Amino acid sequence: MSSASYDAMTWIYDAVGAYGLHLAVAAWLTLAVASLGLGALLWRCELGGSERRWALGVGALALGCHLPDLLFSLGASHQLTQEASALWVAVFSALGHPAAVAYGVTGKLMLALVSYELFALYLVQRRGLFPSADTPASFRAFWAAYGAGPGLGPQRLLSWFSLFAFLFPLVAPVMLYLSVLNAAADSALGPLLLPWPIASVLWVALVAVAWAVVTWKAWLRWRESARS
Repeated sequence: MSSASYDAMTWIYDAVGAYGLHLAVAAWLTLAVASLGLGALLWRCELGGSERRWALGVGALALGCHLPDLLFSLGASHQLTQEASALWVAVFSALGHPAAVAYGVTGKLMLALVSYELFALYLVQRRGLFPSADTPASFRAFWAAYGAGPGLGPQRLLSWFSLFAFLFPLVAPVMLYLSVLNAAADSALGPLLLPWPIASVLWVALVAVAWAVVTWKAWLRWRESARS
C-alpha cells in the first residue's frame, strides 16, 4: 500500500479512537434499518423486468466487490492486521474474531442488499423526475428541468436522492481496488498503482458523470416513445 493510503488509514484509525465499537454498532444498525426501510419502500413500487435485472446486476456487482476485501482480510491474518476498516478492527479488538467475522459477513451482505434496493429505487424514481416530452433534447435543457420545483421543494430534493441512489451502489469497485492494492503491496505492481484515496475520488467523479449521462439517455428514450 502506498504511503498516502497508509497515512489516510492511520488518520481514520486515530479519528475513530475509543468510540470505534460504538460507531461500528451504529453503522451496522444503520445498514439494517436502511435495508428494511428501502425494502418496504421498494415493495410499493412497480419495477419492470429489465429494471429488476439491472438492479440485481448492480447488487451482485456490489457483493462481488465487497467480498474480496473481506476474504483477503480473513486469509491474510487471523488477527485482521491487514483489514482497512477501522470499524471492523474495533469489533475484533472488543469482541474477538468470531464476532468480527459475523460483523463483516453480515455487513457485506447488507451492503449488497442496500445497493440493489437503492439502484432499483433510482430506476423507478427517475421516471417521476423526467421533464415533459416537449423539453428540448439537449443535455443542458434536460438537467435544467430534471426534478425542477419551486425553491428546494420535494422534487428538487428527490433529484439529489436520485444521484445518491445511483452513486452509493456503484462506488463498490473502490473496495475491490483496495483489495487489489493489498494483494499487490509486496509485488512490483504495487508502486505503479494509484493511491487508494486518489483512485476513490476519481472513481466517484466518474460515476457521478455516468449518472448524469445515463439519466439523460433514459429520458431521451422515454421522450422518443412519448412523442411517437
